Amino acid sequence: QLDAMRAWWAENGKYVIGGILVGIITIFGINQYRTTTADAEIAASTLYEDVMLGAGTGDLDLAVEAATKLFADYDNTPYEAQSRLDLSRLYIDNARDQYAAVALTELIDYNPDNEISLVSRLRLGKILLYQGKAEEVVGLLGSQPEGAFSARFNELLGDAYVELERYPEANDAYMAALANSAQSQT
Repeated sequence: QLDAMRAWWAENGKYVIGGILVGIITIFGINQYRTTTADAEIAASTLYEDVMLGAGTGDLDLAVEAATKLFADYDNTPYEAQSRLDLSRLYIDNARDQYAAVALTELIDYNPDNEISLVSRLRLGKILLYQGKAEEVVGLLGSQPEGAFSARFNELLGDAYVELERYPEANDAYMAALANSAQSQT
């Protein structure tokens, strides 16, 4: 039996050792990936906390610095979208509506089918209307599908049509907003 085991080991020993090594390397690789992913999530979360701190205290420089690092290094995290929303609010608070419009436009372009993108469209529409760009508001909101934001979009669209002195279309948009407001709450 000892000779049979030696013969088997001589024939299969390399494969057994190779299998063990592959298993160890796989386990090490998975653990390394998990550690790297967790470290990246923690770093992104820390930067987002700095953005929130800057937004909460009105420190635009702190928020912009943290957001810039976040956008550059962790652009595939949910923190990026939230940071852009926070930055846009902070820009508006500091009378920098053009910067807010850019931040919201980048957010819409990044993921146009996301729910956060709908919030961004609504906020961007309000900024554009404030800037006197009613035609851009019509372009931004005119082709939106029915959904939870329909009432808000139609209301803002009505305001843009009034600004453009297109009163029949404004009336239709306001009526659609009134009809949708009872059906869907945002």
